[in-house]
Amino acid sequence: AGRAYFQREKCAGCHNLAEGEPKMGPTLATVSQRKPTEWLMGHFGNPSEAVPGSPMPPKTVSDEEANGLAAFVLKLTPTNAAALDAVPPYAMRAAVIYQESQCGACHVVNGSGEESGPPLNGVGQRRTAEWPEAHSRDPQKFAPQSVLPPSDTPSADMKAMVDYMQALPPDPRHFGD
Repeated sequence: AGRAYFQREKCAGCHNLAEGEPKMGPTLATVSQRKPTEWLMGHFGNPSEAVPGSPMPPKTVSDEEANGLAAFVLKLTPTNAAALDAVPPYAMRAAVIYQESQCGACHVVNGSGEESGPPLNGVGQRRTAEWPEAHSRDPQKFAPQSVLPPSDTPSADMKAMVDYMQALPPDPRHFGD
């Protein structure tokens, strides 16, 4: 949830997750070593009170969003932040959707998940780019015995999932090749 908020609010416009080209705001990978949770929570709502003269605009952040964002920032390390910086935004969104929708209860991706449904690795080589969405919206049309319920996933989220599935390698041992 914190990563999704970070992306939605375009925090990367001013902050790097890991070391990189300097930006207006501080690099976030080491915030947990410098600031307590309470400070972060106050900073998200009123940055100029926490850091006088801060150019960061105040945000209307729900407690849930602030908690998620604080948890995300506090878990960052130089190592995992660098890895997150390398992940395409659609893949991060797709990972959240995959988890929230419990796709792994029936499908395997990169060796993880259950095998009651087909593996998703290599779907881009087996199917057209339009097929995953069409199948997800009306599974029984494509597989009459399917137990997959029809999906009402919003179009933008579905696009992120389809882009992700199309990018999966056929063999999970070569993920990232």
